[in-house]
Amino acid sequence: MEGHVWAAAIVIALLASACQSLTGFGFALVFVPLLSLFWDVKAAVVTCIMLGPVLTLPLLATSWRLASGRRVLVLLLGSAAGLPLGLYLLQVASAEVLGLLVGSLVIVFCLAIYRGARIPSERGDGVLAPLVGMVSGALRAATSMGGPPVVLYLLGRDCEAPVFRATALAYFAPLSIMSIAGVAAVGQVDGDVLVASAAVLPALAVGMALGQWLRPRVRESAFQLISLSILLGAGVSMVIVSSLRLA
Repeated sequence: MEGHVWAAAIVIALLASACQSLTGFGFALVFVPLLSLFWDVKAAVVTCIMLGPVLTLPLLATSWRLASGRRVLVLLLGSAAGLPLGLYLLQVASAEVLGLLVGSLVIVFCLAIYRGARIPSERGDGVLAPLVGMVSGALRAATSMGGPPVVLYLLGRDCEAPVFRATALAYFAPLSIMSIAGVAAVGQVDGDVLVASAAVLPALAVGMALGQWLRPRVRESAFQLISLSILLGAGVSMVIVSSLRLA
């Protein structure tokens, strides 16, 4: 990694973790598209996957008792089925195709979150939950962005806020570990990824603390709007750049 990439990774990790701490979502949505503008998109995806447990496990330790265990289990079973497809895409897709996929997903998810979208609860969880988990697992392995499908699904379940947060964390924590095992098994974890993951850890800590400090001082809706605007710009940039490289 060149010097400007190191600097970009540290700043982006700080911004992404602050967004995660303040709003409860968005680390991968911020980290991957922005870092991909400076570094290889596959390396950015794998680095984000490596950082997953650092973000989820400390938060889960204080809230796991509130999680809906049955729902988490069904989602995880579905994600286990989806991970191989995501790992396959990560291996075979070119950086340009993967960048186009990531950029498109960022745009779709940003618009969905902005519009307050959710997966409705008219149908039972028996079929829907494994399907959502499968999509989430595949996206997690291929792009590190497995969160939005599960978040939209849980929003449609009308969970109370503490239960929603605990259930999401109880799902994402083991999924993060499963994803690390998967990318390691297919040889996607190299020295640059390990060094980058370790190098941004202090920035993660600062970003999480910054988000907690900002939480009572900044309206969450305003910060989400700013964050989504940045993400939308990054997603559009990735789509344009990847499309030009494929042309």
